[in-house]
Amino acid sequence: MDEIPLETADNTPAAVDSDPARCVMAIEAAGAAMASVADDAGPNLVTAIWPAMYAYCLASDCDSHQALAAATSWACDFLRGDSLHANEEPPGGRWRRLYWDSAQTHLSRCRTHGWDKVATPVDATSLSLDDIHPMMEALVAGQDPASAFTRAWGACLVLRALRETRQACGEERLDPHWKVLQERVIEPRFKGGAPASWHDLLVSVDVSDSAAAAMMMVDVQRRIGRRLRDLIGQTLDHVVQVDPEINILLSSLTGDRPASAVWAILEWSNRVEHETAMLAADLIASDLGAADVEALFRDKQSLAVLTDAKDCYKTMRLLGDKASDRRLGGELYVATIAAALVHYDERISRQGDLAVEGAFTKICEERSLPAPVRDLVARAAKHLRP
Repeated sequence: MDEIPLETADNTPAAVDSDPARCVMAIEAAGAAMASVADDAGPNLVTAIWPAMYAYCLASDCDSHQALAAATSWACDFLRGDSLHANEEPPGGRWRRLYWDSAQTHLSRCRTHGWDKVATPVDATSLSLDDIHPMMEALVAGQDPASAFTRAWGACLVLRALRETRQACGEERLDPHWKVLQERVIEPRFKGGAPASWHDLLVSVDVSDSAAAAMMMVDVQRRIGRRLRDLIGQTLDHVVQVDPEINILLSSLTGDRPASAVWAILEWSNRVEHETAMLAADLIASDLGAADVEALFRDKQSLAVLTDAKDCYKTMRLLGDKASDRRLGGELYVATIAAALVHYDERISRQGDLAVEGAFTKICEERSLPAPVRDLVARAAKHLRP
């Protein structure tokens, strides 16, 4: 996940030059060092999300050195079993809640005993601080300590899901799939800039057209969403808690620009389980410049955009992984034909009137589709038989 800086369009100073790939590697390097100090060589949840404690300290008016000392000593206490909360059951089954309680207790102890008594137990973490600190400052800006903790927790899980999905794509020789999603979706979300041009990208990944590449993006998007659900599930006692926990994290990450990219990817994990087909359709619409499918058909798009959408949804109809993908792809393929008729009196399909009219009738009766899609298709049906 190279060169995906967590930058903001409003030039938030704390967010400049913060690269999620570098951040997640720094977090994991620091976590490995903590585990080594604690004689715990295996992976541990504390090593993965200790930045939540770091963010909490920053929001509690600690400077970067105090935050680092408190966060590293907190993590090592937990790993060694020295924490006051180490043997407690997490409230409601959520480890986030247990660690939050522990964070408050630990920072209070640090302040009570004096910062000169708090030795930073892992010197190696200081080497990673320059990578982690900008992201943390951006996330905690204007936040109370509890919100800062939760936001950093959620952001760290998202970054890990991105890194692990990229690694899995490499192992499965799906690097072109990752590259398309990164340069068209992930990088623009974090940077705030324009996506890579399709022309150059298709040449670099050796794919014939953007419609086929769109399905490559959909595949990786789903992988990220599912990996993120798995990571969140590891912090809980039961799978039924995953959706409520995702909603809590989404609520904590709303509002400001630095959190928006993380929020958008976290939302994939919510929808990949329940709205798989529409999640894919929305990604295609977003890549074409609309906010989602509703906006694609509610607002007047250029004829070129509608033609591209037709090709993408036709490919989804043919190549979708599931029957629901193929069905929705077919419905939206028909809807793009309707949009061109309504807005431009243009026929962007070689199908005859009877076939098109029959397809329009079925779409109008499909109540699972967004209202703007059905309304536009109904207008197109009248256009065929004035």
